[in-house]
Amino acid sequence: MNRGMNGARPPSGADDPVFGVLLLLAIGLGLAGYGWWNLGEVARAAWLSGLGYGSPPTDMLAQVEWLAGHRLGDLEGMSGAFVLAGAAGMIEGNAWRRRVTLSGFGLRLFRLGRLSVLAWLIGTAAWFIAPVAVPYVLAMGVLAALLFVSVFVLSRGLRRVH
Repeated sequence: MNRGMNGARPPSGADDPVFGVLLLLAIGLGLAGYGWWNLGEVARAAWLSGLGYGSPPTDMLAQVEWLAGHRLGDLEGMSGAFVLAGAAGMIEGNAWRRRVTLSGFGLRLFRLGRLSVLAWLIGTAAWFIAPVAVPYVLAMGVLAALLFVSVFVLSRGLRRVH
């Protein structure tokens, strides 16, 4: 084992939980893409027509573009809720952090905040590309609440100096 001058191990990418989450995400995305490709044109068109955006094109690449265009319009509508949720989480997290009189670094909260921000990004991307019918209000509410909690925990875990 390679140790530094003070006996501590140097940080490695394998110890970071974000690396594992991203690796699982890449594997899952590849498997989902392969399954979507294996459905066939008729099954994909039938699936996409149930989303409520109208009739989809028959070509697979055109279907991806069609779905992304409609979901991008929905994401533009969610941006205001995301800005408000992120700002509220940052303000509340900083206020809670300042209530603690001890100085130091909330490393567990900071790591949990990093993972939850990653979960919010993955959730937003999954909703954007997944061909599932999720009501707009439900998706916006869940994603905005997840962003609020993520930014709150991340702000709460930042370094405390008094």
